[in-house]
Amino acid sequence: MIYSMTGYANKNLNLDGFLIQIDIRSINFRFFDLSIKSPEPLRVIDQELRQKIMTKITRGKIELRIHCQESELANLQIKLNLNLLNEYLRLEQQIKDLTPNVESSSIDKIINFPGMLIQPTSKYDEINSMIINEIDTVINELIISQEIEGNKLANSILSKITLIDEIVDKCIKLIPKISLDYQLKLKHRLLDTLNESIINEQRLQQEFAYFCQKSDIDEELTRLKSHIKQCQNLIQQGGMIGKKIDFMTQEMNREANTISSKSSSIEIINYAVELKFLIEQIREQIQNVL
Repeated sequence: MIYSMTGYANKNLNLDGFLIQIDIRSINFRFFDLSIKSPEPLRVIDQELRQKIMTKITRGKIELRIHCQESELANLQIKLNLNLLNEYLRLEQQIKDLTPNVESSSIDKIINFPGMLIQPTSKYDEINSMIINEIDTVINELIISQEIEGNKLANSILSKITLIDEIVDKCIKLIPKISLDYQLKLKHRLLDTLNESIINEQRLQQEFAYFCQKSDIDEELTRLKSHIKQCQNLIQQGGMIGKKIDFMTQEMNREANTISSKSSSIEIINYAVELKFLIEQIREQIQNVL
């Protein structure tokens, strides 16, 4: 199986009324590019999320978005430790009863007393921990979506490769007919030109040999058959084959251009145009394959 660089997955989480949505999407890109967008309190885990994604995805433009309802986050406010405050005030009153002249504590001093303020970090820690625990599932779902899209691409590419193979076979079958037709035309041309009833066979063979040498496309067709087989094998093999098939299509396009330039047959030239069209379609599709 092969994998597309296009994919999407998402997951919704709920923690004590806090709604967290994780979205991850990927598109084709020559290298690996990852961006993470999340609320400020959740960014402390960005590096850990990045490492988890990089262990499973090595190419493509990846965007991870983490949404948390603003109203819920806004409720994560700093609170007073009322139990500690009441105990503090009770002790302060006892001190005043024993020493009436002692100065009362200011609000600043009370607030700065250790443990007097309850920070919301524990709730953020729970949310971050939940996201880290669930991110592997989201990444796996993304990869599954890439696999589904990759299978569609594989079937489409294989169908085009089959058409290319059929065109190459048609060209191979045409070569003997093209050679024979040219030999007959050459013979008639020489007869008309030289105004002779009997043609010089040696000259005929020389001209025909020159034509065959100049327009011989056997090697190009053989190499095309080889490239076709390699592409089919790569797709059957699966894995990260995008760059390999991209290289093979470049080679196939080179062979098609050579066939078009060497052949004097309109049929072969038309087939070469079809070949280049199909190869270009494969090249466009393969850009989205890992």
